[in-house]
Order: sequence, then structure tokens, then C-alpha cells
Amino acid sequence: MFPPLSCTSKSPVSSGFHSSEVAPHQKLIRTTEYLLPVSVLLKATARTGAEASEDSTDGDDDGDDATIEQSLLQRRQLLWGATGSLTWLSSVGLAVAKPIPPAIFSPKYCTDNIYPNQGAFPNVVEDCCLPDGSSLTPKDFVFEKLPMRTRKSAHVLSEDAAYVAKHNAAYEAMKKLPDSDPRSFAAQWHPGSEDPSVKLDVHGSWAFLPWHRMYLYFHERFLSDLIGDPTFALPFWNWDNQRPDAGGNKMPRMFVPVFFPGPLSNLQKAFRNTDHYPPEIVRLDRDNPGSSPKDVQVNNLVLMHRTVVSSTSDVTFLGSAYRANHDGRKPSAGSAENDGHNKIHVWTGSGDQGRHPFKEDMGTFVYAGRNPARARKESDDPDFLNAKFAFYDHKGEIVHVKVSQTLSTEDLSYKYEIMESDKDWINFEFQTVDEAKPSPEDISRYAETPAVFKKDESATFRLLRGEPVPFGRLAADEVEEILVIKGVKTPMRSFMAYKVFINLPDADPSTKLDTHNFVGMITNLPHNMSKAHSSSGVDFRLSIGASLKGLGPVSVTFVPAGQNEDAGFDGLEIKFN
Repeated sequence: MFPPLSCTSKSPVSSGFHSSEVAPHQKLIRTTEYLLPVSVLLKATARTGAEASEDSTDGDDDGDDATIEQSLLQRRQLLWGATGSLTWLSSVGLAVAKPIPPAIFSPKYCTDNIYPNQGAFPNVVEDCCLPDGSSLTPKDFVFEKLPMRTRKSAHVLSEDAAYVAKHNAAYEAMKKLPDSDPRSFAAQWHPGSEDPSVKLDVHGSWAFLPWHRMYLYFHERFLSDLIGDPTFALPFWNWDNQRPDAGGNKMPRMFVPVFFPGPLSNLQKAFRNTDHYPPEIVRLDRDNPGSSPKDVQVNNLVLMHRTVVSSTSDVTFLGSAYRANHDGRKPSAGSAENDGHNKIHVWTGSGDQGRHPFKEDMGTFVYAGRNPARARKESDDPDFLNAKFAFYDHKGEIVHVKVSQTLSTEDLSYKYEIMESDKDWINFEFQTVDEAKPSPEDISRYAETPAVFKKDESATFRLLRGEPVPFGRLAADEVEEILVIKGVKTPMRSFMAYKVFINLPDADPSTKLDTHNFVGMITNLPHNMSKAHSSSGVDFRLSIGASLKGLGPVSVTFVPAGQNEDAGFDGLEIKFN
């Protein structure tokens, strides 16, 4: 069911976060399909090639606003495909903001990916180029008149023999297509071309969710067209459902060979970690192996809440701005990508370093996620709304899609099954820690300008902060307070994860996450890009206002959660959004 991991190590993921589809209005609102409270509409999955792109941007504001019901939102999006990177060529000066232009599918901008030598295994060179589309004239994307499709949870659909057979038949047909066909199985995980001089990565910024939503849209269209069924809908993995009798937080049976041997192998050919087959429960906090099943379920709910509900702005949920004239500094990922997406990737992937150097190949898994309504406002930045992505459609033609066209799933003729279990993490109640918070004197003894996060020991720093003040029409208590961890540097081919606690300096890997002091995690998913040997310097942002009201100076503790190497960083600061 899932395409093998692609040349880029950030591959298809199946995460519960994709739920960004909001049921009622399905609009992106600041959250995005991943797990999302309010914005979720962008779901992610698909893949388009990451090709070079020329600066031919024009654009108007044609996004719409929407409100989303404050309960549970609809959800789920299948994050399906592999990820990729876009390259763009532009002479635009840095003084003028510009939305991202669409990619160009041409071998001129495509380079092979090389997986580094892994012990006894030699370097592996993979052709990551999409079929050549340089002779085609791109068209603007137009909404199709399709029947409304409902994406349902994979753990329920696994019991539907007719659906599993149809799903398998669709992939069987896709795998029979020649690699030169952009609808082929091989093309589904090719990230596309990459110009070594300038590269636009659809990860780590506000481009992540809308691009993946459309990747999944076209992937679904390929499959439905191949079996002649316009009503066909992909499933989603409901891994955020922690109810013991539901089974949503286990790998879906239809993708596990032990349950469906032989004929259904088209859904199972991926490098998945066999140690994590059912009855293993998904562990978003993977560095606490001794936890009881109940503790694992609670931690999963906590991380879902922090990812979707606590991230109250588009910056913290969706990711920071990424423009065609960016200065080369890597933007920051939102919680939708940084949390559930990255964690599910690693948990699902094979632990075999030889077969897959990054150990996080999910194949074509689906996402889970929902959208509880929150006070998020849909982003109206024209550089966001007018950014364009290029995809091959089911006719083999190249289409250019604006982000503004991705905001409503109803316009795209699909919706997600509403999951009652969403309210378990939406309304999660945190506990109060018994121990007293550190005194101002204690806090003053901690370093203020950190340099390194050790891979195997916790580190605590002091953070000076001021109270938020009214801004425009927002009262002081409506302004989001954001902890910025600046310039985190870790080798791009290394996994990194740290749990972050406020005023809990004794926190360690065994500390429970269901406390107000836990404010989230920062993670880096290994990937094999052209400069993957270098260390990235990226900022991470965590929404922490709810944990800090009236506290003054505080301590910030970083607890390692399974990374491979130390990570350098430039410091901490507070920003208000």
C-alpha cells in the first residue's frame, strides 16, 4: 500500500496528523491537514517531483476564510507519498517578497541521490528523477466535478475484504505501469529534480502541508482512474486513536504481511519495522521503552494535544514563511511536521540500516489526524496563498496548483470520516507536578547562552522573558508566546529528538509527559539531500504561553529522546505572535 521510501529520507509517512481536513468547511486555517485543529485542511501525501522551477510567478489573492467548528474536526489525511524537494531558478532580488514558483520536471535539474556507505554495505545510487516533462505545456489546476469521497480509517477498512481487494488491485495496476509513466509506482516516490545551486525543499516550512495534500490528491486520482472507480478513496491511519478496543494506534492489518499473505502483497512491499507489527502500539515518545501500554497511550494523547491544540498560530502549527527570494537560511517546520509526522516515520520504518540507511521507510502509509476547531485564523499572506506546486495529473499532464486551491477539501471532492476519539486528545487534561518550581536564585545559576545539546544527557538553561502586551485587536492573553530554540545544528542524516520542559530541571527520559511543564518536542528526521553531510541550522518554535502565565524568568530543560549525535544551537528567546 505504500510506496517504498524515496530518495529523500523524509518519506511518505503515515501519521496521525494528517487529519487536517476539517469537516465542515474544510479550509486550511492555520493548521493543516496534519493534525490539526483548525486548519487542517491540508493533508499531506503526495508527491510531486521536486524539480527546478523558473521564476514565472504571478498571483492573486484567491484564498477564502472559513470557520471551523470547535469540536472535532474531520480529519484525516493520508500522508502518502514520498517527499521531495523543489528547485527554483530566479534572479529575484531579496528586497521584494515572492511566492514560490512551480517546479520544472526536466532531467536538466535532476541529480541522483547517493546513500552513504553503511559499514559492509557499499554506497547506493538511486535515480530520483521524475519522467521528463520538459516538452509539456503546464496547465493551471481546475477543480474537477467528482463524486464526494470519504476517507475512512484503515484499521476499520482492514476488516472489509472487498475494499482491501480493490485497494490492492489499484496498486497492482499502478505497479504494472512502466517507470516512464508519471502515474507509475516508481514515480510515486521520486522526489524529482534538484539543482545543486538553489533548492526549495517542501519540508520545514508552510509549504509542507499544502504540497502533501495535493500529492495525496493526485495519488488517489491515479489509483481511482486505474481501476475505473471515481468513488475510490484512500484510507487514513487513525494512529492518534488511543482507545484500547479500537486498534487505531497499531499498524493497520491490511499493510501487515502476517495478516494478508500472498495476493495482497501489493499493499505490503515496504521496509517496515517488523518489531512494530500488531499488537505493538505506536510510540510517539520512542525513548521510553519501559512504559506500560497505558503510559504509552497517555503520552500519545499528550503529544497530539501539544501538536494540534497548543500550537495556536499558523507559524507554530504550519511552519514559518518560505518565499522564492529566501536568503538561504532554513525556515522552521510547524508542529504538524515536526511532531507526529517525524515520529511516525521513524517508528514505522525498518531498523535495518543496510536496506534503508535512514531506518524510516514507511512506504505508502496513511495519515491520521483531526481538526479540532480553535481560534486559529487562516493565513492571508499572499506569498502563501499564491505559492505554486507542479504535479502530474492522472492524464499525464503537468498542472500548476496554487496553495489557495488546496484550502478546501470539499472543493477537492473528499472529506474525512469524523472520529469520536479525537476529543480524547483535544480535551486532554494535564496534571500538576508536586515538586516546587525552581526559585529565581536557582534559575540564575543556569546558563543563558547554550552551545550544545548532548545526545545522552539532559540540559537546563535559564530563559528571561517579559509578559505579553495587547497587540492591535488582540488582548494580552490572546497573544501567543513562543519559545524559539535558535539555530539548532545537527547532521541532516542524523535523527534528533528532545523533549522540552519548563520549570522542571530534574526532568529525564522517564519523566511523564502529562504535566503542564511539558511543552513539546523538537525533532529532525534524517534525509538524504545534496548537502546532507552538513549540519542544518534551523529554528524550532514551541507555543508555551499556557504554561508560563505570570511566571517571570523560567528554566528550560531539554531531555534527549533517542538522537544519534550531539546538537549545537545558538540560544533561546521568546517571541510574541
